[in-house]
Amino acid sequence: MFSRALTHEEKQWLKELESFVEEKQFEVQKKVIEVLDPEKNKLSFAPGSLYARRGIDALSPIIKRCHVLFLNEQEARILTDKDHKSASKYLIDMGCKLVVVTLKDKGCFVTDGKEKIHVEAIKTDVKDTTGAGDAFCAGFLFGLSHEKELKHCAKIGNYLASKCISRVGARSGLPLDVELEKELSEVF
Repeated sequence: MFSRALTHEEKQWLKELESFVEEKQFEVQKKVIEVLDPEKNKLSFAPGSLYARRGIDALSPIIKRCHVLFLNEQEARILTDKDHKSASKYLIDMGCKLVVVTLKDKGCFVTDGKEKIHVEAIKTDVKDTTGAGDAFCAGFLFGLSHEKELKHCAKIGNYLASKCISRVGARSGLPLDVELEKELSEVF
C-alpha cells in the first residue's frame, strides 16, 4: 500500500487510528494521506457533517488529494457556503478529481470539472435511511473500480441506496455481492 517503508512515528499514527471525530485522529488521517503515493492510491472521502463543520481550510489537505469526494447537499453547503453545483466546481478547482453530491430524492450530481451529470433517484418506498449514503458510495466506487462511465457509477450508487432505504437497517436491503452484478444487468 505504501510506496516507502513507514517510519516508527508513522507506525504509531496508524496504531492510533481509532476514531474519526477527535482532533488527534483527524491529524493522524492527514499524516497517513501525506505518505500515500497519489499515483498508486486513489483516495475517496465522505466527510459527513461532523467533518464538514471543520471547514474548508481544515479539510483542504484531504480534499486536494481526493480522487472522489462524496457529499450530500447539506454538507456541500456547510463546507463551502455554496449550492451543490458551485461547491463542486470550487472543490474541483482545489484539486479534487471527482465530486459527487447526493440530493436525497432528487438523485445525485457528479462532476469531474468537464462533465456535469445529474442522475435522478430511483423511486422507492422509504423504510429507513440509515446507511443510504454509505450504500451509495459503495455502489459508485463499485462502478468506478469496474471502469464504468460516471453516469453509470451514479446509477449504481442510486440503485444501492434505493435498495438500502427499502428496508429497516443499514444493510438488510442490500444485495449480496454474488447477486449484485446479476441485479445490475437486469436493471440497467
